[in-house]
Amino acid sequence: MTARGSRQTAHLSPALTKGVFNDMGRAKSMVLIAVMTVPIVVIAFLGGGALAASGSSGVDAIQVDLNFETPGVLTDVLVGPGERVTKGQVLARIDDGDAQANLATAQAGLARARATLRQLSEGMSPQERAQAQVEQEQAAATTDAAAVARSDAQAQASQTSTGLETDVGHAQSQLQALIATAAQDEVAYQAAIDQARAQLTADQTKLQTRRAELVTAQAEVAAAQSRVDAATARLAQDEAAYNQAGCPSRPSDSDCQAMAAAIQSDRQQLIDAQSELADAKAAVQQAQSGVDDAVDQVRLDGEAVTNAVNAQAAGRLADQQAIDRGREAVEDAQNAKALGNLQATQQTHQSAAGLRAAVLSERAAAAANAVEDQPPRPSALAIAQSDVEAAQAAVDLARLALADTVLRAPSDGVVVAVNNAVGEVAGSTGSESSGDEGSSGVFLTLAVVPAGSGEGTP
Repeated sequence: MTARGSRQTAHLSPALTKGVFNDMGRAKSMVLIAVMTVPIVVIAFLGGGALAASGSSGVDAIQVDLNFETPGVLTDVLVGPGERVTKGQVLARIDDGDAQANLATAQAGLARARATLRQLSEGMSPQERAQAQVEQEQAAATTDAAAVARSDAQAQASQTSTGLETDVGHAQSQLQALIATAAQDEVAYQAAIDQARAQLTADQTKLQTRRAELVTAQAEVAAAQSRVDAATARLAQDEAAYNQAGCPSRPSDSDCQAMAAAIQSDRQQLIDAQSELADAKAAVQQAQSGVDDAVDQVRLDGEAVTNAVNAQAAGRLADQQAIDRGREAVEDAQNAKALGNLQATQQTHQSAAGLRAAVLSERAAAAANAVEDQPPRPSALAIAQSDVEAAQAAVDLARLALADTVLRAPSDGVVVAVNNAVGEVAGSTGSESSGDEGSSGVFLTLAVVPAGSGEGTP
């Protein structure tokens, strides 16, 4: 609690009234009430009203501005303007959570300092010695366990490396097998293409032969047709001569008989020529059929060549994809090997570090026990005593800070003004930062009649 100062209001006369009216025009409403030894009547209208005071004009009243030592959020405002208060009465409280926490921390520090001083002064008790021995044995057991863990990690790392190396070798063997299979397939694909192309060439040659045979047969048809035409013409000529000679009426004439024999020969020749023509036409049909068959076979051979080429392309793609997968498998196995070896190395290093830490912990436990067995040095006792005194001072300060979260009346009087409400920040820093000229640095104003004024208690 801070009494920021005092200001004297003479006789609660026009000076006090003028100050009140001036304050009424500010952002926060303020009520000023003075304490005097004679009856006083105060009338206040908040929020822009009027305030008047009446009483004896021969008594001086002192207005005391009160505030908290440190700013904080108001949790309780227990008085209001116009209320009479007595010395030591609680007027308001701010949040004491931080102060309580600081006091608890200081008390804990004092307890630790006292325990340290007591331990230095008294030395280790039998129970503490037994506990120290157990801790040292536990540290030794931890060291043994860490040594076993390091050995296990090294064995596991070796086993892991061997297994991963085997996986890499297996993947590489599979890749080589895929490459060899692709080479064999390429030979087979090319052989199939060569065979199909050879068959196509042979059948194309056969087609040319069949076409030549067709041309020959067609020429023979033309020749046979010429012979038929010639035989037909001779027969017609001989028959006309026979008729012109009147041979039909005198068939026994030697000339007519000769002409009749010629006609008979012509007829036979025509029959023979017609037979030859029929045979030639049959040969043409047969040759055409051979050409058609050869054309079909060449077409089939061309399709076979195309199929073989397509099969080669598809086979190459499939083999290349298999090889790519095999290479990915090798790469995955190599990556897994690298990662596994790295993790195994890390585990080995961690286990080695754990062993070193366990050994150091065991040595530290032994050294601590040895130190505890030694009598305390005077300087250590002096430092421990100083720590206790400092911790006690911190507790005292924390208690004062906790007490400062409560604002009490410094003397009897009447509350003149309260400038903050619950939930607002009060205190020197909090109020001064509000920018309110009428309440800057002031939480509560108390009117007090000074001692020796000759007046009685209000």
